[in-house]
Amino acid sequence: MESLIGPTDIILYPFGNDIADWRPYKQDNPRFKYLEAKGFRYFCNVDASAPYWMQMGTNYFRMARINLDGYRLYQDMIQTDPSKKRLSQFFDAAEIFDSARPTPVEWSY
Repeated sequence: MESLIGPTDIILYPFGNDIADWRPYKQDNPRFKYLEAKGFRYFCNVDASAPYWMQMGTNYFRMARINLDGYRLYQDMIQTDPSKKRLSQFFDAAEIFDSARPTPVEWSY
């Protein structure tokens, strides 16, 4: 990215995947150690288990956000348990989801 936008200390993980679980990053994590050595200090993943969460270490700031894509829209639209609807704080997924879109929307790695 540096050749396109200049230096940055923020990384938005591809596909939202993080380099660790929910525990704080530590120097014994080789991925964190590498990214830190490259100058990254702000780490952003995707985690729909909560509206958001943040973690601040002495040398980094980590933030999770909810994914907003067709998969999440579909899951919210068909979810019957209101506590598991992750987008309802923003909008009603059923009002936004395109009914012409093929369903079910599935995610595979």
